[in-house]
Amino acid sequence: MGIIIAFVILGVIIVGIVSGGVAIYNRLVMLKYNVDKNFANIDVILKQRVDEIPNLIAVVKKTQGYEESLLQSYEPLFFPLALPMKKYNWLMKSANC
Repeated sequence: MGIIIAFVILGVIIVGIVSGGVAIYNRLVMLKYNVDKNFANIDVILKQRVDEIPNLIAVVKKTQGYEESLLQSYEPLFFPLALPMKKYNWLMKSANC
């Protein structure tokens, strides 16, 4: 009777070790699949970013043109104010204030 119990306990231990090994193997296969899937996702995102660069450049050029025209339209308005300011700064430097 004691030998049967020993075989049953040994069988349970062997089944536990085998099932643990299978679980570890399945986990490793799942992790490998997830790594491959995540690298594929990164490749897709990088390709999308590369495709957006021409659009970004176009937007920046349009914004630059708008800002240049805006500055050119405001320049005549502020130029009369700039000349008295230069004279004021010159007077302050000459008076050592």
